[in-house]
Amino acid sequence: MRQALEDDVTLLCGPVGGAASSPSYSDTELKEAKRQIDSTVHKLRETLKTLEAKEEPRRYNSQIKLATRRVAAFTIASDLIGRACRRDGVS
Repeated sequence: MRQALEDDVTLLCGPVGGAASSPSYSDTELKEAKRQIDSTVHKLRETLKTLEAKEEPRRYNSQIKLATRRVAAFTIASDLIGRACRRDGVS
């Protein structure tokens, strides 16, 4: 599964460190990482709703922008892990 994940990252970002420097993660570790990422995305989306509902949301532009960028980054990470798990038949 690690190789599949590295292949996906390489497609998006270019080559990652050599095989000797790449850590090895178990299926359980990857599933837990995905679960934690999905939880964080959910919390960030709730935070965005709260910030955007404020009386003067413009005062919170930097926090809104940061949360939006984090949602995008974590969504990519979750998708890559999910793709690798599906490819390897991990449920």
